[in-house]
Amino acid sequence: MPADRDRLRAWYADGAEWSRLAGDEGWLEHRRTLGLIARHIPVGSRVLDLGGGPGRYALHLAQRGDVVTLADLSPELVAEARTRLLDAGLSATTLVADAADLSALPGAPFDAVLALGPLYHAADADELAGFLAQIAAVLRPGGVLLAAFIPRISGLSDFIARAAVEPARLVPGVLSEALRTGHLAGSYFPHPEALVEALTPAFEVRAVVSLRGLGAGYGAQLRALEGKPVFAEVMAAIEATAGRADVIGLGWHAVAIAVRREACVSGGQAGASVR
Repeated sequence: MPADRDRLRAWYADGAEWSRLAGDEGWLEHRRTLGLIARHIPVGSRVLDLGGGPGRYALHLAQRGDVVTLADLSPELVAEARTRLLDAGLSATTLVADAADLSALPGAPFDAVLALGPLYHAADADELAGFLAQIAAVLRPGGVLLAAFIPRISGLSDFIARAAVEPARLVPGVLSEALRTGHLAGSYFPHPEALVEALTPAFEVRAVVSLRGLGAGYGAQLRALEGKPVFAEVMAAIEATAGRADVIGLGWHAVAIAVRREACVSGGQAGASVR
């Protein structure tokens, strides 16, 4: 069953997404994502920021000279992104769109796609696969995909923490079922290897990395270290361990870095390097 689109629009309508990436946990995610963009997406690319929300990454991409299309399910966030781009004197295409159907999206094929939100909200493995197929259809062969997701173990640990505040959420059986299937609170949380398998028909997966990694849950403490001699070493350790399976599983938001195949394949296993 597809995710409840009205619920998702209501969730993001409060405008908190911009400030999330500046908060104690979000700043590390934002900083690491900018590093991945610099490493994997050449300047001057035609980039689709799918699920781009209020435009934090779209602004960065436009500032560095990319041709940017921002698409999001939330009309409020698209309007906010449009205003922020205009205020900054930057140009980008902004529109409301659903990751489940990108057939009418202008600007395709793109050189790169940022999908830093849509996969969080797939209701099940089938909808996740559908999102990936839609992305593949608008990405040129050889184009780069940065696809963010929440590993199953991280999703479950966060749900347990939330249930401590709202005990009624954690009724008997819910956690065991979520651990087995990945279905929890209307969303689907894949294991990293399941996401790699879902990507394989259309993409070559180059790596899967954790964004917060060793810093997950310690954003405020890490921020307090910035400017101190040890900070560079800490950030280097976070990056060096970001591809470890144990770190990915409990590091909260992770990103798969993948390249669109020349042609789709019927299946098989993909080898993903870690970095």
